[in-house]
Amino acid sequence: MGRSGYFFRAASATMLMFFLISAPSLVTADVISGKVVSNGILEHNWGWINIMGGNLQHTFTLTNGGQDNLILKGGFTSCGCTNIVITLPDGSKSPEFGMTHSTTAPPVNWIGIVKPGENFIVNLDYDPLTHGPNALGPVERRAYIISSAPEDGRLSVKLPAVRNGTVTILRVSGVVVSEETYKQKEAKD
Repeated sequence: MGRSGYFFRAASATMLMFFLISAPSLVTADVISGKVVSNGILEHNWGWINIMGGNLQHTFTLTNGGQDNLILKGGFTSCGCTNIVITLPDGSKSPEFGMTHSTTAPPVNWIGIVKPGENFIVNLDYDPLTHGPNALGPVERRAYIISSAPEDGRLSVKLPAVRNGTVTILRVSGVVVSEETYKQKEAKD
C-alpha cells in the first residue's frame, strides 16, 4: 500500500474516533441497562371525544425498575395528531416527539438518564381536529418510548424500525364525534 493509502486509513480512523467521542448517543446506542416498569396501565380510553373540543392530554408514569441506569433515547408516535414529551426525574423535559416522518421528527441526539427506582413521565397530547372536521369515528394512537431496557416481551419489545434499543408502547383511544353529537350525549348523561 502506498503512502496515500496509509494516510487515508489514519485519517479515517481519526475521524471515526472524533465522531464517536463527540456523539454520546452513538456510544450508548447498544447499551442494555435499566428496566421499564409501569406504575399503572399503559392504555387510556377517553371515551367520546368532541372533535371541536381542543387537544386532549394524558400522563403516563413509568419507573426504572432495574439495577442500572435506564437510558431514554427518544420516542415517536403513530400519527401526526399525537405528540409526546418525556419529563425526567430532575424535571427537565425532552423535545416534543411526534410521527417520525412528520415535521416533529425526533432529534437524534437527545438522551435522558433515569436512575434505578426513579420515575419518568410521558405527557401525551392528541389533537382530534388534525385530520379535519369530518375525521369522525374510533381512534387508537400509540406512542413509542425508546430505551436501553432489555427486551422482556411485555414492556420492552423489539421493533424492526428501532435499531438502537427497545420500545415501550403506550396507547390512547376513544371515539371522535361531532360537537353536536357530543353535546347530545352530555345532555343525556
